[in-house]
Amino acid sequence: MAGTEPLSLDEAVRLAVDSSPEMELARLRLAQADLAFDQADNIAGSIKEKDATTWDLRLAREYNPVAARNALEYAEKDLLLVERRVRLSVSGAYYEALKAESMLSAARAGRERAEKHLERARLLYEAGKVARVDVLAAETGVAAARTGVVSADKAVRMAHMALNRAIGLAPGDRRSLSSRGPDTDDSASRTSLRSTVTSDAVDIGGLVAAALPERLDVSTASVAAEQARLYLEMASGFYTANVWTVRQAAISVQSADIALKQAKSRAELEIRLSHLSLLGAAERYDMTAGTVENAAEGVRISGIRHDAGAGTAFECVAAEAVYRQAQAEHIQAGYDFSLAVARFDFIREGGQF
Repeated sequence: MAGTEPLSLDEAVRLAVDSSPEMELARLRLAQADLAFDQADNIAGSIKEKDATTWDLRLAREYNPVAARNALEYAEKDLLLVERRVRLSVSGAYYEALKAESMLSAARAGRERAEKHLERARLLYEAGKVARVDVLAAETGVAAARTGVVSADKAVRMAHMALNRAIGLAPGDRRSLSSRGPDTDDSASRTSLRSTVTSDAVDIGGLVAAALPERLDVSTASVAAEQARLYLEMASGFYTANVWTVRQAAISVQSADIALKQAKSRAELEIRLSHLSLLGAAERYDMTAGTVENAAEGVRISGIRHDAGAGTAFECVAAEAVYRQAQAEHIQAGYDFSLAVARFDFIREGGQF
């Protein structure tokens, strides 16, 4: 049974977060980490300092609780990252459904134009102003337009099924979508979105600095480096410097520091590349808007020429094909831009792929 209330993007995200198996698994991992921390903390509390005379007891008293607390913090951040990924995934599915609906609307409008052109061609043929071949060309245009509608309708159905799967609804539960994308006529909204991605409006250096501590890979590498130093400090206080445990711990510290630098470098690169992709998506959206305007003008002029007997139906069909392609590219660019914004927000808030 189809839903009666329009489905907003926020509502779709909420449904997905509530029903996502990935979210449930992340919650279970957090619960396990919490239990492990409690166990490590209880064991550490049961060992008195004077009794921690062996290396294993020293680890159980001083190191294991720290490692377990770090694992708990990791599980907490992992849960947040999984939620961000779910949100991004649902945004993508939602935008795909919106895009498919926009494509279907454009295809239906193209079918209507083709049918009207066929009607004019038949009238002109009956009046002896055009040849039979013009009618045949117009009929071919109608057939192509109708095929486009069938294909677009199928794409809508598939996109909605994919969205339903992402948010935990039954495949046949068709909900109307209330949120829109940048291909609407809301020029103020488009201008606002565009202004957020200009080079002057975005401090990439500041975004990188703010995002790094929020990223799971960077924070995990940082904690691992601190934990390695703690282990080395404990080993150095318990053994002499030439003992294998101390030497191995020193190597682990160096390895952890290198891993931290690599994590920060990868994160910064990902943030900067995401911003560049966003700039590119915005530019492509703007460029395709102009292409649509030019193609629409081509359809108008070819129609006037045909009605005046100066052009052929083939020119009209060709102009219509160019227009439909330009529309499709602009619609695609619009939702690519929406998804690029969502991906950039995901990255700058600490998300990672």
